Amino acid sequence: MFCIDGTRPVFLTAIVICVVLAGGCSQTDVQQSAKPVAAETSRETTDSEKGMDRGMDRLIDTMSRLGEKRDAHTLEVRSLKDGAERQSRGGEFPPIEKELDELVALESEFRGQPIGCLAVVHLCLLASSYPGTERPVHQALDAVLVHLEKYGHLKDLAIAFERLKAHDGIVTGDALARLIDTKGTLPFVRESARLCKARWQLEMVTNRDMTASGAEELTDPAEIARMQEYLKTNYPSTEDAEKWKRAAISELDELAANSTEHHVIVAKSVDPKRVVLTEDKERTDQSPSIAALAKGLSFQAKHLTAGSEAPKLEVKLVSGENWGLREQNGKLVIVQFSFKGCGPCERMYPVLRDLVRDYPDKVSVLSIMADADIDTTREAVATGKMTWNVAWDGASGPIATEWGVHKFPSVFLFDAEKKLLASDLQAEDLAEAVTALLSQVGN
Repeated sequence: MFCIDGTRPVFLTAIVICVVLAGGCSQTDVQQSAKPVAAETSRETTDSEKGMDRGMDRLIDTMSRLGEKRDAHTLEVRSLKDGAERQSRGGEFPPIEKELDELVALESEFRGQPIGCLAVVHLCLLASSYPGTERPVHQALDAVLVHLEKYGHLKDLAIAFERLKAHDGIVTGDALARLIDTKGTLPFVRESARLCKARWQLEMVTNRDMTASGAEELTDPAEIARMQEYLKTNYPSTEDAEKWKRAAISELDELAANSTEHHVIVAKSVDPKRVVLTEDKERTDQSPSIAALAKGLSFQAKHLTAGSEAPKLEVKLVSGENWGLREQNGKLVIVQFSFKGCGPCERMYPVLRDLVRDYPDKVSVLSIMADADIDTTREAVATGKMTWNVAWDGASGPIATEWGVHKFPSVFLFDAEKKLLASDLQAEDLAEAVTALLSQVGN
């Protein structure tokens, strides 16, 4: 969509724009485009290109100023000597309202064009850094999301979806639904939007439950009323939340069964200030397919939410033995995703060693390793650091993909009845949780 002339991004010629926007040109189209045109048409084309160049300059300038203001605000807060004041201002929103208004204005002026698309993408990226729905960045994002379907013909719109899935508020779901239903939306964008909408629905259900749980602990009537209104305005009702979850799982299962080879888009910047973003084709081809990711998200929703029955997990250990999660009768089970050389993973190893040593009949531990080759995993076991069950999955392996693991370590704790108790535990939390559970049943 963009190319580089020195360090300044410029738009491609009308011939290439024909390919991008119309989905390809015939040989006749290209020949006609190459014919001499009237002076008036040539002047209009030049004016249009100049307008787009000016728009791109405005976008780069806006994002540069915005970045400078965010950095200055962060430094100001960090430089405060009073710890209490520093903590209280830690969640303060930076003074970037003017730049947010400019991004909204750029989207309006260049709606349906690559510059407008980039404005939407950057607002999605910005909003994901500030949780909630009431800050200026969320209001700015909502203002452009109502026009999201205008960009369905631009593949780079999918860059926004990875962050958009976490944006609370009903506006997001409505915008994605319109984009999906719009006739001119590219098949890749439509499929990516379907995945994003399903993930967003699941995120909304989870966030609603967490917010509602927090509201139950409030005692001030005014705060309770405010939180109830917030839940009503930004989240589905309890009844609708269950419907959303079922709809999301159904959508994910349908995407998982899809035979298309579309992959999750990976972005790259093409200018020094990292404002102009477009697809990194090579890395996109290496990313998980939408079908595989949908399968994993469905798996998580069915098996990896608190209280869910443990999935059927059967592996061959690097020792050559077979191991099954559901066969660990009467034991608490800890499944840890790790790899050799992962500092946070290895800092958890002493806790795991102590647990299998102290409670050999009560606790079963499995580490699933994401090393690029099995010899690396075997070497890690040979050092004696890992004294429990270890299986090799490989980089971006099938188990990690299915379980939706994107960070290391990722830890899942199942009770003796093989129900998921907790996930995303740190070493200290894990030790405390296991000790407390064992003390309840007696060890």
